[in-house]
Amino acid sequence: MRAPRRVFTGVGVLVLVLFVEATPLFKEKIYSPSYAEVFASRSSADVTLFSGAQRELKHTFNLSFDGKVGNLKHCAGNDDDVCVRWSKSAQLLVTKGPKNEMWTVTIEATQPLHVCFPLEGHQLYGGMVLEEYPIQRVNLTQVSFYTGDITRIGRLQNVMERFWYSSGGLNIRVNPDVPLFLSQDETQLCLTAKNEFPYPKDIPIKMSYVTCGNTGNIREALKCFFPMYDKPIPPTKIIADPIWSTWVEFERPIDQQKLIQFEKDITSHGFNASVIELDDAWETCHGNQTFDLKKFPDPKAMVDEIHSKGHLITLWVHPFLGPGCPSNLLDIYSPYVMKYPNGSVGITTWWNGEGAALFDFLNPETTKWYVERLHRILDNYGFDGFKFDAGEAAYIPGMSIKEQSVTSHRPNQYTSKYIKMASQFGTLTEVRVGAEAFQYKLMQRLQDRDSIWTSENLGLRSVITSVLQLSILGYGAILPDMVGGNCYSGRPSKELFIRWVQVNTFLPLIQFSLSPWSFDDETVQITRKFTALHNAYSERILKEFKDPHHPVINPLWWIAPEDKIALVSDSEFLLGEDLLVAPVLEQGATSRDIYLPRGEWRDENTGKVYTGPTTLKKYPAPLEVLPYFERIKS
Repeated sequence: MRAPRRVFTGVGVLVLVLFVEATPLFKEKIYSPSYAEVFASRSSADVTLFSGAQRELKHTFNLSFDGKVGNLKHCAGNDDDVCVRWSKSAQLLVTKGPKNEMWTVTIEATQPLHVCFPLEGHQLYGGMVLEEYPIQRVNLTQVSFYTGDITRIGRLQNVMERFWYSSGGLNIRVNPDVPLFLSQDETQLCLTAKNEFPYPKDIPIKMSYVTCGNTGNIREALKCFFPMYDKPIPPTKIIADPIWSTWVEFERPIDQQKLIQFEKDITSHGFNASVIELDDAWETCHGNQTFDLKKFPDPKAMVDEIHSKGHLITLWVHPFLGPGCPSNLLDIYSPYVMKYPNGSVGITTWWNGEGAALFDFLNPETTKWYVERLHRILDNYGFDGFKFDAGEAAYIPGMSIKEQSVTSHRPNQYTSKYIKMASQFGTLTEVRVGAEAFQYKLMQRLQDRDSIWTSENLGLRSVITSVLQLSILGYGAILPDMVGGNCYSGRPSKELFIRWVQVNTFLPLIQFSLSPWSFDDETVQITRKFTALHNAYSERILKEFKDPHHPVINPLWWIAPEDKIALVSDSEFLLGEDLLVAPVLEQGATSRDIYLPRGEWRDENTGKVYTGPTTLKKYPAPLEVLPYFERIKS
């Protein structure tokens, strides 16, 4: 975090001072490394770590315990360490790496501990994908840090990474073994370690994280953990042309004849398709991975026909067995499903009903067996890949908020193992969950969007905010879910659908399901215009995938990390570093204000050049117009 700015030239000098609450007149001076300042009592400590000749870069946090942890004691450490010990089994240790560029902070205790970072007016990013951005706009209190969704834990927590950053240069990467809980608001980020659900009661209470000390803004903070970006590169055809899913258009009444007709309708209306995706309701029962031959009498012929038209075809899969499967099937698959601690088969609930079992990807034998089953599908029918649904840790039987009967030292490991398994099927693979997973070479889909305008309840406005958050967390091949949403609150209007198309135009990948021709001819014409524009920019998008110096999609602050407006912009984004996109996100709007950061920007609709920083008030954007600008001079 940044104090008054000066040039970074080296490491300052300081003294470590401990104030003992029990004897307020007693002060003990302990000379420490030249980078830390600690004020401590029996139940808390205020810590500041400094970088710079004038100590202009600082990392500040408050450590507190639920109760008193005893008198302060000296503890042994290396000469460069900060080590503070309390007599009742609590300890703070700070070690620094080479050149004072990275510190490791470790705190151990026998009771819950809290580490709070003051935001001091700065913006907060990272952690998990939330509906608002920057994320301090969402108040959270003691949220257990494991993946789940509304049906299991009452909120969406599909992607969770233990990285946080602030616009002032704060950067934190928390160890995956920490039993972590999250609190945040406009004033601070607080990380709690405690041995409560979903973690076992016998787990050690420990906070451990690393941070770079030489960062003064958000760009520098990101480079601490992402000095380069090794992004997955989807097949060129997938970047150029949309994926078409059967889910929203047909839902469960899908069958072989409807899928074949869907492909014909797509092409007859003048659209390209990279992939036809067969979603839910192809199995005789969920999880047996056997085609319902009444609905799909010849799956191999269906796949061959799609291939003959020049498309790829993928299949929806998931980690559940049932409900509704024959009882003997559960006996057959028993070695591969999650068990309760007493050894009986665990039962979970998902969106297709209660009474399901969950395949246990923490067991290597399950992973091997499941992968072999999927390869048989590829070999027998010719599918090109899979859409992997679910994978949240909260689906583990007993790990919902209502149950709380099963715990785990690292609950998100289930999600991590599931994604690692899925990644074996290549860059055509689609997943919706993430935990320690940004490094895998696959497509990261947004959680289902609803067909509404707002960011609340994951409507249109949440698409940009969620994509930006995934990008900040290191995910490269981001798939922004279905154009128009999933119709959970009813079908979108024509206007909402078209604005959704425009939001997707310069995102890396496009996925349709709801058909444009189900609206009217104008919707078809406008949708074709923008899918053609996406196709025309596909080489540019591919170039951004290959560039290791930045993500594919970036917030405005990527090119203006000190710009206060850019730091909070949640309705614009950058493709790479030079193409700024500002879609209309408000119902009924035919214009919008557009902020252009520093540089010269060419309006790609009119050719007019603007010099930033500037705000274009009420930029005209009727239904057929998507505002976007090329930076021609930085």
